[in-house]
Amino acid sequence: MKIKLFLSVLFLLSLTGQANAQNYFQDTVWTKMTDQSLGFFQVKFSPNDSIIAGNGLSNVLFFNALSGNEYGRIDGNNEIFFINNSSFIKLNEDSKRLEIFDVNTLQIIDTLANDGKSISKYAAISNNLRYYVSTTNDGLRVWDILSKSIVKEKMIEKEPELLSWGTGHLWFNCDDTKIIVSISKTLRNPNNPNEPIKKNSLIVFDFQTLDSLTNLESLGDYKISNTCKYIAYKVKNPDFGVEVYDFNTKELLWKIPVNGPSLTGIEFSPDDKYLVTSSGPSANNIKIWDITKNEKVYEYLKASFMNIGISHGGKYIVTSVGESLKLLYARWNGTNIEEGEINPIIIYPNPTNGFITLNFNQQLPEITNINLNDINGITIRNLFNNFLEPGQQALSFDVNDLANGEYFISVNNLHLSLFFKLVVNR
Repeated sequence: MKIKLFLSVLFLLSLTGQANAQNYFQDTVWTKMTDQSLGFFQVKFSPNDSIIAGNGLSNVLFFNALSGNEYGRIDGNNEIFFINNSSFIKLNEDSKRLEIFDVNTLQIIDTLANDGKSISKYAAISNNLRYYVSTTNDGLRVWDILSKSIVKEKMIEKEPELLSWGTGHLWFNCDDTKIIVSISKTLRNPNNPNEPIKKNSLIVFDFQTLDSLTNLESLGDYKISNTCKYIAYKVKNPDFGVEVYDFNTKELLWKIPVNGPSLTGIEFSPDDKYLVTSSGPSANNIKIWDITKNEKVYEYLKASFMNIGISHGGKYIVTSVGESLKLLYARWNGTNIEEGEINPIIIYPNPTNGFITLNFNQQLPEITNINLNDINGITIRNLFNNFLEPGQQALSFDVNDLANGEYFISVNNLHLSLFFKLVVNR
């Protein structure tokens, strides 16, 4: 039987003290329990930050970013690529068909052209959202998303001793004039046939001609920053697990002191001033690093983090922790940050001066517990503990006796764990 995430959090907070308890509630927008027992390997925001997509091992789940409520899912676990706020592309599980889905209905509305060739799950969308690029079983291919047609293709040269080849992540540079492709090759070793030679490289292709322009050093999995100012590599060093380089000059700028073997994700802030790292079971943290100052500026309450995604507006960080999703406020300047509008659709009115209505979606028929908590996570009172039928809920509560200040409302049952900030202001 599932152990409620909320109970686990309270146990952790009891061990880490009041300061961490306060940080947890201040940092957390909501936490959502899911049925993905093996967790998520990727999380990302839609272009307008209204939707969060999470890739489980057999399904892609879609959540309302404001509330954390799941509104649908599709089969398969290949990465999705948003092409606007209303649609996205996903490679079918047969690896031969690129399908376009409607974001709201999650129904297939179109497909991109193909000729039966197998398509790699690694792909990229141009920054102008016009082109989709991936590799096939024999080369590099570009689709025009508007016309749905294949517009460019390049065969990968087969070296005489080549046994096999494959690709990793692909990226467009910021003006969409180049495509960066991670390519791995296995070559026959003439001196020892039992020990083939493995080569990894980052090849830069001209977008117009698909000619190879240059090779970048391949140090491991990588991420290019949003303004193409930096490139960050995940390396296996236990003391300095991320290396940040100037993307144009290739100059090493910083070796970040984070455990490399436990690293699960790296993401740049939208303005490229910060790098966010997530680490799994042996380190259990999310950290924000100031690239210009070469220093850590914030660390989130410890848990076992699997990956991260950053909203395009830079306001939120989404992460998965086992089978749960968690939305965090992005603390780019440390703890002193203006959070702005506070979940007006979930708790209304918010700020309030008396009565509130709490809106959330009940997934299954079960007993649900709703508590009012202070800023340190201590329960002030139980607001609701009763059976609810599935569906959209709208529950009203009297909070006239509360002093001005910040509080948190928690909603918990076997399948749901949500936290929302409430502000009382008279």
